Amino acid sequence: VPPRGPVPDAAKWLPAETEFVVHLRPADILQSPLVKDILTSLQWDEQVEKATAELGIKPTDIESVTAGVAELDKVQQQMQQTQLAMMTGGPPPVAGTPAIVVAKLKKRVTYDDLLKASAAMAQDQPVQKVQHAGKEYLETADPRTSVKGGAYLASDTLLVFGESGHLKKVI
Repeated sequence: VPPRGPVPDAAKWLPAETEFVVHLRPADILQSPLVKDILTSLQWDEQVEKATAELGIKPTDIESVTAGVAELDKVQQQMQQTQLAMMTGGPPPVAGTPAIVVAKLKKRVTYDDLLKASAAMAQDQPVQKVQHAGKEYLETADPRTSVKGGAYLASDTLLVFGESGHLKKVI
């Protein structure tokens, strides 16, 4: 669906071959009575509060989240493989679909903030600062699959997330 307004700044960080884009404004969505009821019943507020507290932001501090996915046929296959792995207790499939998520924040963050939050949230997945094309980004590996993922701070209010290979392409 074409955007109603100008394409958000986040779109320039999506994979060139993007086939599917979702653009959300979490603060607006969280104000919906229907969404509030659902999230309350799932105790989602508590989970998000805990996760974002380490970073020093609240869900309402997120202006927008834009996700772009390419190769949708691979996404479908991967979802089926994941479901099968969950049912059989096997290892999850190794990801490989180009997907990037961009979060635009209302509040400034630094790599130090991100490192502190990641250390508190995922003790079994150490995060390190690495470089690509002269730019720093954060990288971690999923211990179950050894797939590396990362976060690039494109500006002090724009975070770009994705698998390391795809992240390097957009950097």
